[in-house]
Amino acid sequence: MLEAARKGGSRKVLDLPVGAPLGAEESRGILAAVLAALLAGALDAGTARAAAYILQVERRIAEGDVLERRVAALEELLMRDRSVSWPQ
Repeated sequence: MLEAARKGGSRKVLDLPVGAPLGAEESRGILAAVLAALLAGALDAGTARAAAYILQVERRIAEGDVLERRVAALEELLMRDRSVSWPQ
């Protein structure tokens, strides 16, 4: 077994600060910049793919947050109207 594999790889630990969520405009701007860099040859396809994937994950998280808030608002409305039975 290789020494690096035994240790779980040789990558250094990188402490990343927690950033603010991206807005839709900011995400589109980053994606446009990544595409421009890819087409200009300044960015390799693997890095561009990774950046696009991360932006896609960010978008899905944001969509989930919106749905969560909407469901919570609907549940609150249903709880106010006691005539409606809502399963827990």
